[in-house]
Amino acid sequence: MFIKSILFTISFLGVAQGAVIAFLIYRHSKEPGLTRSLLSLLFAMWSLAILLITLVNTGLLEESPVLEALEYFLGLTVGPFLSLYLYQRRRPSFALFPFSRLLHFIPGLIFLLYAVYQIAVYGVLTFNIVLVMLHMQVYLIGNSIYYFTKEGQRFAAKRD
Repeated sequence: MFIKSILFTISFLGVAQGAVIAFLIYRHSKEPGLTRSLLSLLFAMWSLAILLITLVNTGLLEESPVLEALEYFLGLTVGPFLSLYLYQRRRPSFALFPFSRLLHFIPGLIFLLYAVYQIAVYGVLTFNIVLVMLHMQVYLIGNSIYYFTKEGQRFAAKRD
């Protein structure tokens, strides 16, 4: 019980820190508007996901299919937002709204439609968390490889 309360406190401190960082980045960052907004939204999404997981695991919020779907959806959209943020950092003239940029969100939207159908018809959500984790890892590893390759390093050298 004692360890659970310590983890609960640490999780809530992390959520509060993420929310404060998201607010400070949005209000006081010197980055251009889109870069600032994407990074702030990314921190806010991570904080919301941690908050939902913490509330459910501590028993303060009863687990429901809707909350489970929201946790998975946040997990499926963090990767695309991270990718858009990194593209924006590397290419300041990057445009967010060409259709090809929004294709990254299709897995999240497909999952959302699937979740709505599952919850409406069966009242439960049958989904494997492994798929969400694989999706996130593809974005994290792919962006890391690109950022630390020669092209990413050349871009960083130009900005300095």
